Amino acid sequence: MAVEINSISSFASIPTATVSTLLENPTVELVTSLLQGIATKIQEHEQLKAQKFRLEVELETSVRTSESKIKVLKTSLDKALAESSRLRVDLQNSGEQKLCWPS
Repeated sequence: MAVEINSISSFASIPTATVSTLLENPTVELVTSLLQGIATKIQEHEQLKAQKFRLEVELETSVRTSESKIKVLKTSLDKALAESSRLRVDLQNSGEQKLCWPS
């Protein structure tokens, strides 16, 4: 299995030469440097994971809030439409009654 030196170097944020030397002639300092780079990436990953979780919760809350608002607005709209229809019928009936009663 070939070692992807460039990928490791990029991921750990250490020079490619350091990774090459680490493979050919490992020293405590080089191994420590690699592990520190990896530890930094792990911390970044954990922070991003926590941020992603917070954003997912915020999104879910926003969706639920919006759904509730939509439900309230739809109910209000339905009531307004019913009232409008009732008033239209009342107006039409009152107009018909005026025509039936001589002045």
